[in-house]
Amino acid sequence: VHEGDGQFDFCMCNPPFFEDRAAKESRANPHNVCVATDSELCTDGGEERLVLQLVRDSVELGTRVHWYSSLLGRKRSLQAVRKELSRHRISNVRETSFRHGRTSRWAIAWSHIVL
Repeated sequence: VHEGDGQFDFCMCNPPFFEDRAAKESRANPHNVCVATDSELCTDGGEERLVLQLVRDSVELGTRVHWYSSLLGRKRSLQAVRKELSRHRISNVRETSFRHGRTSRWAIAWSHIVL
């Protein structure tokens, strides 16, 4: 988002879950076929670092984006994002979880618009 781009209804993030290839391979399920590339699955610092940066970016953008959201693959990442949102006094937060068999994912959304 650049100055003069206007306002947006939402920002939705589905970050790469892993820090690097080794982390990805250590959690690989041998029964699944993975067709994603490393750049789709891995990012420096993993999902936690990427989403924490999204929170900090959202502080700068404020209400230019009405809702920010992200999917998370690790519960500890969810806890870190909650802490960062609290640190920035962002209280308009929603969460949900998704469970499919033994796999759990979490989604978190936040807005700087006070209800």
